[in-house]
Amino acid sequence: RAPAAYAQVDFALTDRLVLTGGIRYNHERKDVSRLLVSGPGTPAELTLIDIGYGDVPDAVYNSFSPAASLRFDLTERVNVYARYARGFKSGGFNGETTELVAATTACPSGAIELCQPYRPEKVDSYEVGLKSRLLDNRLQLNIAAFWDEHRDIQLSVFRGSGALSLSVLNAASSRIRGVELEFTARPSSAFTVSGSFALLDAKYKRFIDGGVDVSDNRAFPHAPRYTASVSTDWRVIEGDWGRLNLLADLNFVDSYYTYPYALAAPPSTTQVAGNSEAPSRAIVNARAILADLPIGGMKGEISLWARNLFQQRSPSNFIDFGPSFGGMTLAFYPDPRTFGATFGLRF
Repeated sequence: RAPAAYAQVDFALTDRLVLTGGIRYNHERKDVSRLLVSGPGTPAELTLIDIGYGDVPDAVYNSFSPAASLRFDLTERVNVYARYARGFKSGGFNGETTELVAATTACPSGAIELCQPYRPEKVDSYEVGLKSRLLDNRLQLNIAAFWDEHRDIQLSVFRGSGALSLSVLNAASSRIRGVELEFTARPSSAFTVSGSFALLDAKYKRFIDGGVDVSDNRAFPHAPRYTASVSTDWRVIEGDWGRLNLLADLNFVDSYYTYPYALAAPPSTTQVAGNSEAPSRAIVNARAILADLPIGGMKGEISLWARNLFQQRSPSNFIDFGPSFGGMTLAFYPDPRTFGATFGLRF
């Protein structure tokens, strides 16, 4: 059960200065149930986990999340702003855990993490930025800088031990900061280019593992240092017969880790962050479109396209199965270079 209430108000302090305030209240109550039986229907049948609804105390989460922003219009087409907001990500139970324990007063026969839910994650987010429309609306430029302080950050950790198990743990507090830029430019009525660039700096402030702060030796997952993209749309020719557009886009992602494992460890340790580090990669797609073709009172469209034009082969995600599975690591690769054509009618 998760009822919530939200309110927001805008107040014009002057003709150019606007203050916005908001607040959100969340109330969440969660219960858990799981039955896991080994060898069902055989003489060796054994109940490993038997937890029903109501067997463990409900997890209850209450959160007040305020937000406030101040916007100042420098001109009719340029404004600057500052914003603060508190975010809330609910806690819960690890329903897939396989860390079995004997029945106790606190936990029926089953998994200890089913009886001890992980805590909600909270973040205080600060942002300043500029939004603009320039050169007679031919250029839209937005710039933002942000600083986020996370508490009880939730991390997914693979903890397979004879069976697959993914657990969410409250392992750390962190600081995430960065700068983002995005633009759309239209130098002529026939050509449009848009793009974005982001610089990210993510760092653990505290990461407790086995009672020890290991924040200097843990990878921050899915936090590439740089990301960038650019896309173009060029209307090459247009007439009564229709129009021809050429489109292309490029997406770049810097290298990043996929699990919050140790950056450095003894040689005997197989589950380290480097095993599942995704290399930097750039993927280019292209498309040619013949559109608005008059066909018997209807409009036709023919599209020729190519995806992953330069055959980027770097993996984008991993599953590190750890020492219990012989150090096996599964990699996920992008689709190979693919060509295709599509035809459509609009009537």
